[in-house]
Amino acid sequence: ELVGGAELLLDAPRIVAWLQRQAKVPENRDRWLGVLWRVIAILFAGFVAEWIVRRLLSRTRLSIEGQERDSLWLRLPFLIARTFIDIVPIAAFAAAAYVIMPLLDPSELTRLVAIGLVNANIIARAVMSAARTFFMPRATNLRIISIGNETANYIVLWLRRFTNIGVYGYFFVEAALLLGLPMGGYLALIKIIGLLLTLLMVILILQNRSGIAGLIRGPDNGGIAGLRILRRRFSDIWHVLAIIYVAAIYLVWMLEISGGFESVFRATVLSIIILFAAKLAIIGSRHGVNKGFGLRPEVMQKYPGLAARSNRYFAILHIVMATVILFVAVFATLEAWGVDSFGWVSTDFGRRIIGSIVSIAFVLGIAVIFWEMVSSAIEHYLARSAEGEVELSARAKTLLPLLRKALLIVVSTVVIFIILSEIGVNIGPLLAGAGVVGLAIGFGAQTLVKDVITGVFILAEDQFAVGDVVRVNDKAGSVEEITIRTIRLRDLGGNVHMIPFSSVGMVENMTKDFSRYVFDVGIAYRESVDDVIDVLRELGAEMQADDYYGKLINKPIEIMGLDKFADSAVIVRARLTTKPIKQWEVGREFNRRMKRKFDQLGIEIPFPHQTIYFGEEKGGGAPPAYIQMAQKRARPDPAQAQSPERPAQTDRVENVSDDGGE
Repeated sequence: ELVGGAELLLDAPRIVAWLQRQAKVPENRDRWLGVLWRVIAILFAGFVAEWIVRRLLSRTRLSIEGQERDSLWLRLPFLIARTFIDIVPIAAFAAAAYVIMPLLDPSELTRLVAIGLVNANIIARAVMSAARTFFMPRATNLRIISIGNETANYIVLWLRRFTNIGVYGYFFVEAALLLGLPMGGYLALIKIIGLLLTLLMVILILQNRSGIAGLIRGPDNGGIAGLRILRRRFSDIWHVLAIIYVAAIYLVWMLEISGGFESVFRATVLSIIILFAAKLAIIGSRHGVNKGFGLRPEVMQKYPGLAARSNRYFAILHIVMATVILFVAVFATLEAWGVDSFGWVSTDFGRRIIGSIVSIAFVLGIAVIFWEMVSSAIEHYLARSAEGEVELSARAKTLLPLLRKALLIVVSTVVIFIILSEIGVNIGPLLAGAGVVGLAIGFGAQTLVKDVITGVFILAEDQFAVGDVVRVNDKAGSVEEITIRTIRLRDLGGNVHMIPFSSVGMVENMTKDFSRYVFDVGIAYRESVDDVIDVLRELGAEMQADDYYGKLINKPIEIMGLDKFADSAVIVRARLTTKPIKQWEVGREFNRRMKRKFDQLGIEIPFPHQTIYFGEEKGGGAPPAYIQMAQKRARPDPAQAQSPERPAQTDRVENVSDDGGE
């Protein structure tokens, strides 16, 4: 049909002959002139009336457009008034045109042509008035849609292009048909107008390719990873699919396929409705989950860990519900386009798939609930212990985290095997293979097995726990973590030592149940031991009376007495029993106070020195101490050896003590 119409229009001789007949034949010429001046007069009268009314309402329109209102409900009356002022000039145009038309005594042909052109102008102006009502390209303060001025003007501009070509083009072709245009040319012009509208749509799609691609792509993080990748891929090719869709609609309409355009239009409208409903369903499901299963503020404040875990599962539940809704929306869209997308559900395969999905969801739900109950209970007890509400042993603090990890491994393994069984995988060979592989690994990884078994016995015997200060072999430090096969120690310098259980030969736990700090106090031989012991007891009582250190000491200081005679001092031994890991803090403070007290009382804390004893004479006196000063001398001249001016060189002897002392 398009080719036939084009051939008719491109048949230049026929068109020239038709135009010559219209110009040379008096009847045709008079008819054209009669139609032309009457139509011009009718349109002129309408435009004059519209111009007068618009001028009269211009000040009112400017006053309304200058109103500033923040709320939509406050802007709505001004928006309605602005729209009414925009429609009144159009009504004036229509009234003047229809009033002047009978006065010109037009023929039937002239009346039909004039009515078509007047209606075209009314429809086009009404469409643009509605567009200005929604987008308000100039009155930004009255705009009900939150978009920028450039975007608003851009939308109105493209609506004007589509409206002018579509409405005016159609009515002009109708008027040409009334004036004698052949039917082939009429159909060709209609198809050409449709082609122009299609090309405009393609240009509009290409102009907005990047902007809409960004909206489709969405944020780079958050949401379902697979859906995010799908959106990114779709954003790259959406314009191609849109152009194909627009071209297909035009071809269906142009070729006048029986029921084709109606089917495409109906499927398109249903698809838009389905996608809109799916979006509302996703928003509603998210709001419902947050409202129905959300935690109260007081519960979130009391259990911050529970709030974080709950939010994690809320995100998973949102993803699952959004995925289900999207799948249903896709299947419904395919149904709207004539694809039997739900037919497979009634088949045996479909029922088996649905049953497996329900079973897997049930198993996952039960496993998650069981795991969260146990994990929450463990974390709750650990948190209460950290806050001081309950007393948990170090053994419990060590074993509970290990129990939680072991339970997670067991539950995950069971759930994986159940899921594999539900999807049709025979897990019998897997279990047998796992046993064989485990046996082979057991033989090949004997050290690993030894680590695990030794660790089990160490934990069962409660030799140490997390937080204890221990010495394992030649490494000492605080126990930071105990895994199934290793101990992690951090020493005083911050170095971390990972020690496998299999290499543990000797364990020295310095903080088991309680701790002790042992003092070896050295005093001078001349000091009174009893007085020093009394001073130590006073310092111990003073420490126990202290507000801070008294809470760290379990019982009074124990004085064990004079322990030994050292080279330079007499050693008095004592000890303090403290809370676990507090012995060093208490001991350092005791040493500080002891040094200060000894300085006040003049008690000597000797440093290493030696006593030289020269013996004793029978009379009780000390013998002289002979000290020989050896020095190199030159051989003397014999002539001057006994010179009276220089006496002979002899060794100097000093009596450094006359009582046998130093």
